[in-house]
This record gives sequence, C-alpha cells and structure tokens, in this order.
Amino acid sequence: MGYLMRLNWPLMALFASLIPASAQIWDPTGNTLLNGNYFFRQVAYGVDVNGNTSVGVTVYGGITFDGHGNYQLAATLFDSRQGFRVPYSFNGTYSISASGFGFINQQFGKVSGLVSNGVFVGSSVDGPFQDLIVAVAAGSATSASFNGSYSIAYMNIQGGFTTTYDTLGELNANGISGIGTFSLTTHFGLDSTDVSSGSLVYGFNAGAGSIAFPQSGPMPISGTQQLLLSPDGNFIFGGSPVGFDFYVGVRKAPADNPPTFGGLYYQAGINQNNANITFGVVDTFYGSFKAVNGTTLGHQRHLSSFTGLPQNFGYQDTFPTDPTTQFQNSAGNRDFVVSADGTVRIGLGHAPFLGIEVALRAPEFSGPGIYLNPTGIVNGASYSSFTSGVARGELVILYGTNLADGLSVSTTPFPLMLGGVQVLMNNRPCALYYVSPGAIAAIVPYGTIEPIVQIQIVKNGQTSNAITTFRYESAPGVFSLTANGVGLGAVLHPDFSIVTEDHPAHPGEFVQIFLTGLGDVFPTIADGAPGGSTTLNTTLGRTYATVNRETAEVSYSGLAPTLSGLYQMNIKIPDTAVTGNLLLGIGGPDAFSAQVSIPVAVP
Repeated sequence: MGYLMRLNWPLMALFASLIPASAQIWDPTGNTLLNGNYFFRQVAYGVDVNGNTSVGVTVYGGITFDGHGNYQLAATLFDSRQGFRVPYSFNGTYSISASGFGFINQQFGKVSGLVSNGVFVGSSVDGPFQDLIVAVAAGSATSASFNGSYSIAYMNIQGGFTTTYDTLGELNANGISGIGTFSLTTHFGLDSTDVSSGSLVYGFNAGAGSIAFPQSGPMPISGTQQLLLSPDGNFIFGGSPVGFDFYVGVRKAPADNPPTFGGLYYQAGINQNNANITFGVVDTFYGSFKAVNGTTLGHQRHLSSFTGLPQNFGYQDTFPTDPTTQFQNSAGNRDFVVSADGTVRIGLGHAPFLGIEVALRAPEFSGPGIYLNPTGIVNGASYSSFTSGVARGELVILYGTNLADGLSVSTTPFPLMLGGVQVLMNNRPCALYYVSPGAIAAIVPYGTIEPIVQIQIVKNGQTSNAITTFRYESAPGVFSLTANGVGLGAVLHPDFSIVTEDHPAHPGEFVQIFLTGLGDVFPTIADGAPGGSTTLNTTLGRTYATVNRETAEVSYSGLAPTLSGLYQMNIKIPDTAVTGNLLLGIGGPDAFSAQVSIPVAVP
C-alpha cells in the first residue's frame, strides 16, 4: 500500500471529462399506467439445496387495476403439492412510479417490475421465492389477431436441474382458420439439443387464447398452452394451465426489413445455470438496459437459489447495429429476437446456461419547467441503469431539462449548493460535483438510511418534480477511460501511469482502480469532503474483485485519498492471468458490476 497516495493528473483529467458540454413513499404517479383489465401469468418456484425444483405454483387469469393503487385478482391457481387447479382471488395494492417502475403487493409477497405500453414484467426478487410474472392489457383478440410468424422462447423447469430445458422456436399462424405450424430447437439441462416441428391449432375466447400442440412423441411443448397477446399483437406469452412452464414471443420482422433496436428497455426473466455437475442455480430477475450504437449497458436484480439473497448486477454486452431477426450475445450462449416494431426483445440461453427473458422498450419522458427524468439517474462511473438504485457515498448523474442556468463545476470539498442549485435526497442536500441544464453530478448523502430515496432539484428556490429509487448497501461502478462505462477501466500502475493496451498490467502486479458506489466508510466523513491522506477511509462492507472471472486479492478498498466523490481499490492481477483485455468485476455486499476490461500481458 506504499503507493496509495495523491492521485495524479491522468485520473483527474478523466474525472473532469465526465462534465457535459452544455423515510419516503414510493412515487405513485405512474399508477395510471396500470389501469383496467389485464391478463397475466405468474409462475413461482421453490428450489432445494441441490438445485431441484421442490415446489411449483402457477397463477393465471385476470387482474383489474383501478389506476389509483388498488386491484382485484380473479384467477386460477395450480400447486404442485395439490396437483389440481382451484379458483383464486385476491384484493391488493400496487404503486408504480412515473418511470413505470414499481411493485405489486400480493398475498405471497411483493412483485417488483416495470410497465410499458400496456405490458408489465417483473419478479419477486426481494421475496421468499423465485418467480416471473407477465401481464398485458386485455383486448379483444381473435384468431385473426394471431397471424404471421412469431418467435418464442420457452422454458420448462421440471424438478431436477438435469431435466430442465428451454426452447427457441417459430410459430406460423394463418390468422384465419386457427391452424398453424411450429419448428423448435430445444436445449436440455446440460448440453444436448433437439429439433422438432409439426402442426398446431389455436383459438380465442373473450380475448384470451390457447394453442394445442401435439401430445404424441417427445415434444418439448405439448398439449394445451395459454396464448395471450398484447393489444398490438406484437408480443405473446403463456404456458400450460397445469404446468410450471413459461414462454414469451414476438412477431418477427421480415428478413429484408430488420427491426430498429435501441434505447432504454425494461426486462425480466428466469435463468438456470447448470454448469456445475452436482446442482443447478435458478434465479429470476428484473431490471433494465440501454442499447446504443451496438453496446448494451444493463442492470438486473437477481434472486439466486444458490445464496438465497438478492443482488444487483451491472453488465455490458454488444449487439449488431443492424440486427437481423435473430442474433446472439457476445459470448455466443444466448439468442435474441426483436419484434417487428422494435419494441420487444426476447432471449433464450444455451445449455448449460438455460433461461428465457423479455424486454420492453421504455416510453420517452419529458416535462415542463425544472424536469427530472424519472429514468435519468445513473451511476456516475458505469452509467448503470436507473433500476440499479443508489448507495450511500455514490456519485450519481441526474438527467433532465432546465436543471441549472448554466455549467458550474466545483472543487474539493464539494459544496451542498452550486450555481443556485440544490439536489435533495429525502430532504437531505447532496454534495455537488457539477450542475448543468441537462445533467447534475451529485453524491448520495451518507445519512441516507431509508430504503426508498426521493430525489428533487431546487433551482433558485423553484422545485422540480420528485422521483424515487431504492437505496442499497453498494452500487459499484468503475470509471472508464472513454467516460462512458465501457471499454478500458480507469486503472493505474503503481507509478500512477495509466494501464493501457500499450502499457498493460502484468500477472502479480498491484494496480489501482477508481470507481464509485462502494458504500459506507470508516472513519465516517462529511458529504463532499475529500478522502483522508493519512487516516484512510476504508469501506465497511465486504468488497471483492475478479479479473477474467478469477478472484483477485484486494489490498485496499476505500475513498481515494485527497479527492472528493471517488473510491479506490488496489488489487493484485492474478498470477494465472492470461494475455488480453480481461473483464474486470467489482463486488460489494449486495451488488456486482462487470462492464470494463483491464489490459494484461504475460511477460
């Protein structure tokens, strides 16, 4: 730790490059986004210590939302412990923010998720069980509504993890007689695949439909399946009325007219990791991602059957800038299909990393006066999406319009007011790094103890709209040399020179990483004050690092000495590291981020 001292100019220049050129109640102002009658399907799993599904519960039917935070559920419940279907009803409450992000309170717990364009997706990540729920505004769908070619991603968790499988397929419906065809490629629990095809029959009653697949032979999807359509017919989902399977699907674009994919998307899904030969790890998740110019920056909040605890996960991926009707992630172990209109993306994992997911394009947001975008709060280093929440001491960037009269940049220590602007989090003023008309960089107050954080801008005595987010113990994000959250991380050699491809790190070398979002420190420090240079402010929560998914030794984790709003970790490049731009992962007590890379060369 002898080299842990004042940060030199390369990192200060990087930090400066982030400046742009020019006890709360969850925000309920989006409750009207869930209003009226909806069809839904929810599947929940109980998983034992060996990764086997010990209990399955499926609930499906209708929900009526009143647009004011109350709902009535009239459904059917199928429980593996009973083996038969029973009527199920429940009256509950919900709270959806202006962004569409919120939760539905159920008898079984709280379902967190997001709503966009009449579709809700979510999961009970902070509850006692694994589940996935999808709901669509009920329409007047008929056989004519379901027409053309659809891609579906299907998953069937069948008890033992070795028997679980998922399927990517195509359904072709004529939209007239209720007759169609299908072709399916199935990935089984470990590493085998199978291809099948055949005919299907479908029909609708009161807006809800069903598909009859052949029941003879080893079909991956057999018997009667629910068929529920979004009002525009571009998104479908369903599953067996007496099973614990789930599928999501999209209407495909013509091969000569690929969809436009990009922007902010809300997401949810189910995963099962069967890479370990003795047990599988099931987890469900919700979150969001932003897709821009071939790069995806995303966040998922998971509940893992391996740990039993929820965790936030920040990641980056790539996609074709002109996506075809089907493409893969950068690792080549997940397929994606985007709907013809670009508003929905479905995904399916390859064995042994099985899973299905669905993502909905978020609406655009704007407002009068001093306007804070309800999805416009991101990690100040990684730019992780707004659903990742905030942590005490984290540098965050808030986006909106008319937030300040001009650009003002502070010096250490950061003030609580800058350019006539204040940022309040639960009525506590934040230390400010910079303010500008379109963006503000602020530090989450260390006194923020509440699980829900309300954020508001005050400019020259005038207040903005208020937005809410969740507060977690950590929200790690590493600064990147390109100041966009991806590419090479902001990492220094012991001599304070920057780690680059021309000047890489070496196995066994200790390097300095600069980041934000590691949470509480000791000794405590005033908001906006610089990290101590003689008495170091070390992180209280557990932190860890990985290089190329291999655990790296951490020799220091805390505030960067003499600088405000910046954390530092010193880690050792593993002795077994290989040559290349290796993925750098940083973890805290309840979050993990793996978005940037570090160049390493083996001498």
